[in-house]
Amino acid sequence: MDGLNSVVSRPIQFLPPEMWEKVFDFLDNAQDFHTVINSCRWWHNIMSYKKTTRLFSEVFPILLKTIPDFPLKTILDMRQVHPEWRREIDKLFVANPRRFVADNYTFEDIEHVETFLQHADKLPSGINPFLGNFLRAWPTNEPCLNAVLNLVQKYGKYLKTVSLLLILEAFLTPRQLEQLLFHLPNSESLTIVARFHFEENVTAYNFPPLPHLTEMDISGFMSADLDYNEHLQALTTSIITTYGHSLTSLGCSRELMQISGLSQLTPNLKRLFAYSLNKEDFILLSRMDWRLESLYLRCDYALPGLELVSALNKFRSTLMSLEFTVLLEENFNSAFLQVFPKLTEVYVTVDCLPMNSLVNVRRSLSHLPVVCPNLEQLSIKLTSRTLTKSVVNPDKIFRMFSKLKILNL
Repeated sequence: MDGLNSVVSRPIQFLPPEMWEKVFDFLDNAQDFHTVINSCRWWHNIMSYKKTTRLFSEVFPILLKTIPDFPLKTILDMRQVHPEWRREIDKLFVANPRRFVADNYTFEDIEHVETFLQHADKLPSGINPFLGNFLRAWPTNEPCLNAVLNLVQKYGKYLKTVSLLLILEAFLTPRQLEQLLFHLPNSESLTIVARFHFEENVTAYNFPPLPHLTEMDISGFMSADLDYNEHLQALTTSIITTYGHSLTSLGCSRELMQISGLSQLTPNLKRLFAYSLNKEDFILLSRMDWRLESLYLRCDYALPGLELVSALNKFRSTLMSLEFTVLLEENFNSAFLQVFPKLTEVYVTVDCLPMNSLVNVRRSLSHLPVVCPNLEQLSIKLTSRTLTKSVVNPDKIFRMFSKLKILNL
């Protein structure tokens, strides 16, 4: 009887440590594991040796935040320590490949591609050879482009993020683009900058379905021959018609804005990156039915003020982040902007600002607190840092915006 009472009074110790380990294996996240091992000294003693693996998912992000420039080589070495570490690091690569992989993982010449293929071909079947399911290639000539296309043909099914920039002597044909996309069935994000060679009588294209595609930037589509601009328009229209319904993020240039029914073809768009728009394009933008949350505008010439205001007001109820790099005309007046209740981030770069427009900039800034009452982050860059300081007083800016947390000048 005394033995039974002893067991009842100490139920935790009644199970052997091996069984508790099996029980704790069912804890599927680090926070639960951390809570359990700190709730009882007995459990802590049993499981303390597993803290380095089970708590890695909590500790590693803190480490990266503390050391922003964490070396990729060190991360790759850590990846080899334990399968749990590998899984967590691979999740990180997939979630943000451009930060951790892009600058160290670009194919710029044929030797890069061939070396990668040699190593990839030695891997066991079914093994993903790409860090972060990511590929960025900058082929500078035809042989390098063909090598990249061969690489994608072999291993494209593992890729989720692809950035292809064709420069110098590398050109793409619509047929090659079709083949490229056919071998990227799981792609989620595509960025393609290319000059196209078109066939004279071919304007119909057959692009494969990409059910996971949500982000696309085709603002860098160009025709290698000015006589084939209509073919380029047909190509971009075909792409948007095929993939527009699934896109939440789109990078586009003037040609894309001219597509009839663009907002109907892209009904789920949340982020727009628009380049080199003119007055007519801003009028078109103001007529779109999107519910944009993020808008980036870049113009290389004087931006029409009234048309810009009209376009921005279109998205006032949903816009959370706004960024534009422009040369403002003097008729831009922020007083005509309506209230943007959800806008928390604004990034403005004004190039080649005429000195006689400084008054206009100051006036626009004075209206912003009314336009953006919930602004938390503001970045203002004028022609030069000196000019920025002459226009913007940081102390005054913080007094103007009651919720402002970050100011970059």
